[in-house]
Amino acid sequence: MINVKNILLYCIIMASVSLAVYASPLPEDTDYGLWFNADQSAGNERTQLYINDGKQIGFKEDLTVDFDMMVRQHGIPFGSIAHIALDNGQIIRLIHATDEKDRIRPALVYNNALTYLSTDNLHKGNWMNVSVKIVADKNNVIVRYADIDTTLVVPVKGAKSAVVTMGRMDNYNSDIVPMNLKDIRISTDGRQRFYWKLGKHNDDICLDSMNRAVAKATFPKWLIDNHREWSLIYTDTISGNADIAFNRQSAQIYITRDNEIDVIDEEGSLVCAWSVNGSPHTASCSGHAVYDPITAELVFYSLSLGVAKRFSTQSLNWTVDKDFPWDPLHYNHARAFNPADSSYYFFGGYGHYAYRNELYRLSPGSDVIERVNYANLIPPRFGAAMTAVDNKLYILGGRGNEAGKQALETYFYYDLWEIDLKTLKARKVWEYRPAKDEQGWMFASSMIKLPGEDALYALNMDNSGGTLLRYSMNNPEFSEVSRPINNTNSYQNFDFSLYYSPEAAKFFLIIHKITVSKQHTISIYSLSTPLLHDAELKQMDETGNRSAVKWYWVVVALLLIAVAVRVVVWAIKKKKQDYQLENPVADTSDIVVETVQSHEPAPADEKTLTGDVEELIQEEPVKQYYDASKSSIVLIGGFSVHDKDGNDITASITPKLKELLLLMIFASKKYDRGISVGRVTEVMWYDKEGSSVRNNRNVTVRKLRIILESIGDIELSNQGGFMKLSIPESVYCDYNELYRCVEMLENRNNFSDDESFDRMLEILLGGALLPNTFYPWLDEYKSAFSNLSIDILISLLHKALKDGNNKMVFRIVRVMFIHDPLSEKALSAYCRTLVSQGKRGIAKKVYDRFCKEYLATMAEPFDFSFNDVLIGKCEGR
Repeated sequence: MINVKNILLYCIIMASVSLAVYASPLPEDTDYGLWFNADQSAGNERTQLYINDGKQIGFKEDLTVDFDMMVRQHGIPFGSIAHIALDNGQIIRLIHATDEKDRIRPALVYNNALTYLSTDNLHKGNWMNVSVKIVADKNNVIVRYADIDTTLVVPVKGAKSAVVTMGRMDNYNSDIVPMNLKDIRISTDGRQRFYWKLGKHNDDICLDSMNRAVAKATFPKWLIDNHREWSLIYTDTISGNADIAFNRQSAQIYITRDNEIDVIDEEGSLVCAWSVNGSPHTASCSGHAVYDPITAELVFYSLSLGVAKRFSTQSLNWTVDKDFPWDPLHYNHARAFNPADSSYYFFGGYGHYAYRNELYRLSPGSDVIERVNYANLIPPRFGAAMTAVDNKLYILGGRGNEAGKQALETYFYYDLWEIDLKTLKARKVWEYRPAKDEQGWMFASSMIKLPGEDALYALNMDNSGGTLLRYSMNNPEFSEVSRPINNTNSYQNFDFSLYYSPEAAKFFLIIHKITVSKQHTISIYSLSTPLLHDAELKQMDETGNRSAVKWYWVVVALLLIAVAVRVVVWAIKKKKQDYQLENPVADTSDIVVETVQSHEPAPADEKTLTGDVEELIQEEPVKQYYDASKSSIVLIGGFSVHDKDGNDITASITPKLKELLLLMIFASKKYDRGISVGRVTEVMWYDKEGSSVRNNRNVTVRKLRIILESIGDIELSNQGGFMKLSIPESVYCDYNELYRCVEMLENRNNFSDDESFDRMLEILLGGALLPNTFYPWLDEYKSAFSNLSIDILISLLHKALKDGNNKMVFRIVRVMFIHDPLSEKALSAYCRTLVSQGKRGIAKKVYDRFCKEYLATMAEPFDFSFNDVLIGKCEGR
């Protein structure tokens, strides 16, 4: 028979998943915002953002334009930021301008006059909040720049609407600040009306989350796209030889020419150029340089000679003043740094018409490259990728043949090998069977394993110029995780190097191509993490919105059908249960329990009972006191938040905001003063330092205050270095309410019909505390909550049993089974109470179901008989 409920549930889930493709929030550590083309672009190609599609925004008393801005480290920070054109003819411009000391400072332009703000700190490289508030009736403009307010008297009285533009402005100075903007909010008369996150987008359009109003950009560069598409950050052509190395700690790239070393940062800008002392360096062939993080040296090596020389990035001198001859034996070999022994390993390559499978090691500080002999040799190949994980080398793909000779037929390898550096034995982990005409596996020289993932990231140098793929470490499974690079320039020799910097949270790809004329073309690309899919970059357009509405009604219809089916099933069960109650078996309140055996079958008239333990317990419903549909923060059973208007805003709360909110709720309940700012910083931003910590903390706290304001009159205070969250009774927080009920019940003796008792049970019916939320600091609060719940329920259960209050027993047992499905105390109390009411068959069914659940969970049988349960013997342990 088809299970209609399961089919309906499946349809509902699939519909919800389809909608979630567009509705899901971005991961917390996703870069988003709009990159404005500035001084490095032609004047007519600089970015312009029309807020509300260039339409008027009306107001009565005041208008506030609020946004987050980062002034980029590189470029001249001179030019326009924002323009507010009022309907009274006044245009207010926020810009960066030079003062009398030739310093670039933030300023306001109006009536062809220039007024500097109360700060000259541009906070380059850090996100900061900026706002311009126009108070029309007072002729005031209040500008907040990096938490410093400047109030100016400007003739704005009588203005009732404005057009807002960011970046370049037509018929005005084309210079704009090299900046990134995000989280643009427009408020009028004290109420927020628009919010453009500038994250997900549709080509050059981003919709606001409140009214789906359009913000349209010219020549946009969306930062979120950097999580899917490789961004070219540097390119150069060198006449002569070159070697390239990467420092993963600082995300710096070193490009070595004959007499100079250029240092390039993560944005592709030249940090400095070092003049090379001593004899000039002549690169023998591409890819023969690495950075030694232990000694802070650039290491240039020759595998065929077995030697290396080092260049100190501190003294800017060579450790060995010599050069290497041309080294053609190991083109396109794989390389990897092994943190376990701080050594570099090199494998394979091509040269002199032969493919290789030798393994070499370069120890930290050493100038000697030693060959490492290993057992079960890997077939010779070049163009493979390699990484080191837990003192094991993993080698993927490449091209060659078993004999290692170019004269014989060559083929691609579709396999993953492992070399254990402790035992020095190799083994094949898996092999993939490609489809006909499937792309071959030729890779950049290194692979990346990100923390917490059983996967390897490798760049396949395919016909599109290269695509990043994610490979399973355990099975021959892989998937594309980036768009193609589209670097298809021709070359004679090449070297592709893939790197990852945890500090920058980016992949870096260095493509080094050597032409027939011996020109070295170097291209450097970056790709931000977390990696996103194309669907995660798109924002629902109007067509998608209408489609979503259709889906909404489909889901509603399916839900109604599901509810109807559930009601019918419940009615049938209820009718059967009512029949059993009206026609009970003989009264067994004076039963002699010794005659009851654990293997005794249920009476024939009770075999028709259906449902499991949970359904049986639901026969005593608890009155509902609380309304979580608005002004609520729910933590028990799962995390959800509703604002004052009843909107579910859970999805709009980012993981970082959620963690801060939870930390404040728990700490404010536990400690009278709240939690110290230092402890908040330690928990939330342990990986950041200095101004970066303050900037992230201030931005996150400000965003949290905006959310709290939408929920109700919640106060987030900061006094004496301690932060505390005060939630009034007008806002329902189940966690706080539970503790209030427990405090009221602790000293009461007669709790039958007590409202606080009913309220507490209603809250605990929700389930466990934040079952799907995990933070290292959260465990102590979850444990305390669980212990409190069980202790108070057991205490109340003993009281109910002593008073013979069966109604209360059923209520308490129901909640106990939710929090501990294998509670032996709840089982004993429930079965004894059922038997005392003449429902021995139901009690036996509860016992049997419990035994089944116990065996499935504990992998061993429940060692107490039905008789033991009825006399309470199982409660003793």
